[in-house]
Amino acid sequence: MPAAPKPTNETERLASLRRMLLLSSPAEEMLDCVTRSAHRMVGEPFALITLVDENRQWFKSRVGLDAGETPRDLSFCAYAILGEEMLVVPDAREDARFADNALVLGPPFLRSYAGMPLKNAEGHSIGTLCLSGVEPRAFTAADLQAIRDLARLAEMALENRRLGETQMQLLAELDEARRDALMCTLAQVWNRRGFEALYAREAAKCAREGTPLALVAIDIDRFKAINDTHGHGVGDRVIRMLADILRGSTRGHDIIARVGGEEFLLLMPGIALEETERVGAKLVQAVRDAGLIPLGPDAAEPRRFTISLGILSIDPQAAPGARDLALARADEALYAAKHGGRDRAVLAEPVGEPVPAAE
Repeated sequence: MPAAPKPTNETERLASLRRMLLLSSPAEEMLDCVTRSAHRMVGEPFALITLVDENRQWFKSRVGLDAGETPRDLSFCAYAILGEEMLVVPDAREDARFADNALVLGPPFLRSYAGMPLKNAEGHSIGTLCLSGVEPRAFTAADLQAIRDLARLAEMALENRRLGETQMQLLAELDEARRDALMCTLAQVWNRRGFEALYAREAAKCAREGTPLALVAIDIDRFKAINDTHGHGVGDRVIRMLADILRGSTRGHDIIARVGGEEFLLLMPGIALEETERVGAKLVQAVRDAGLIPLGPDAAEPRRFTISLGILSIDPQAAPGARDLALARADEALYAAKHGGRDRAVLAEPVGEPVPAAE
């Protein structure tokens, strides 16, 4: 496959993309809404919001694809950003640009593709909203119009992101490689190191502003049985599904982190003690409603997963020195939820007294 030529404004385009702080950042619910809608409306198995970096195509939002990025020289989207209109490929095997592409000749054996360039406020094509599949396809006029409309919504969402101040500050201070070290690629959320960096910042901010901070410890119920019965591939999809549900059930400035195999932490600024019970119940119910184990169309009947969680409120003045105590109490409450029958939230004792920082 011939590599796509670089846009004539490539240096300016890459600088503009980096100023947006999008690369190697957590997935965001508004963008996931766009790819889910595109997947449903057009019916292709893969729906992506891609960002074309210097050497890679990185997926800010993805449906149907496990990989978080691909090399730029394999990217259909690297061709799509060269024009103003949508790039449509009914059958990649019959297109000289893609016939010998490794993603066409091998897994996932791509055939159809339609990608609409996404422009930022500075007028640069930074990536695409693209749909692709494993069968040749003649996209209809209605399909193409749906992709154009959703691409405009994706552009607006990219320009009006809801990540909180502390997350945006951290992204601004790090290059993509250092951000990658703080991210869980599978779930597209922060990892434990990312959580620790963000806790310190969020706790200091809450102390300055006098706002409470809620901490939530979450564990997927009977996750080992899911892996043992259905395989680790299904287990990975359950983890991704839980991350999607948490994004859809929280605010953009809440911090979501995967800190262990099936363990997540949430940091939720502004949630006071009297609100924690409602928040915990809402999260448990959201997973009851949408936590479907992805067993495929041949499964005899749907199987669901649930979560247990421990949640507590941290006094703003205690927050900067209370991380370890808060984590311990959240874990104790989570343990109590597990032993109380699972599929429930247990409130932990609030953290209300400042705890000295470790020497």
